[in-house]
Amino acid sequence: PTRDVLNGSVEPSSRAASNNRPDVIDQELLRKYIQYARTNVRPSLRNNAFDQEKVASLYVALRRESANSGGVPIAVRHV
Repeated sequence: PTRDVLNGSVEPSSRAASNNRPDVIDQELLRKYIQYARTNVRPSLRNNAFDQEKVASLYVALRRESANSGGVPIAVRHV
């Protein structure tokens, strides 16, 4: 559906009106939701809320896999 909107074959408003599936979120509503979350949601991790060892080993494994497959290396901000 988004591809159709981007290609210009379907107008967003007509797509939303003709598509009454409960599992599809209107693009404008999704945009507003993301903006709300960016403004109001501030998650925080406490010192013992996660396993630092597990996160570190996952990061190392992802870096190794990326290097072996020739993909784009993962950075800390991706984790």
